[in-house]
Amino acid sequence: MERQIKFRGLRVDGQGWAHGYLFMTTINTVLEKCLKPCIQEIETNGLHYDCYEVTPESVGQFTGKTTRSGKEIYGGDKLQKTKDSYWLVKWSDSDCGWKCWQYVFSKDEDGEYTWKQSTAYPLGHSLSGLLTYNYEVIGNIHEEREVNNG
Repeated sequence: MERQIKFRGLRVDGQGWAHGYLFMTTINTVLEKCLKPCIQEIETNGLHYDCYEVTPESVGQFTGKTTRSGKEIYGGDKLQKTKDSYWLVKWSDSDCGWKCWQYVFSKDEDGEYTWKQSTAYPLGHSLSGLLTYNYEVIGNIHEEREVNNG
């Protein structure tokens, strides 16, 4: 089986996400010389490509997994089915793999409702259950949208 390695990142020009190959390019200005992350998008026929500078903190790698509806899952994505919990997909250096961290909407010690991290499972283990119950990507940690909790 061939594993597809690709990335996505928010374009610095504000025109949404770029999906494709990640590379670093040197930007030379009067004030600075530094490396900037860019993503090269390639159409399926391979005849056309565009490159976009992306914000470094928004870059996420494709996990190789998709939802039941076929949407690709990237690092930083949030998966949800019910209003009282969601799962955050993150890379775990200590486990050398993708994991899903569950967050539960519950009362804290002051009686305020907040999101609290609950449990974490390897992505493959989590997805088998999550996809069985039709969890979908509802957003990611880089967008301003809040998780739907009612």
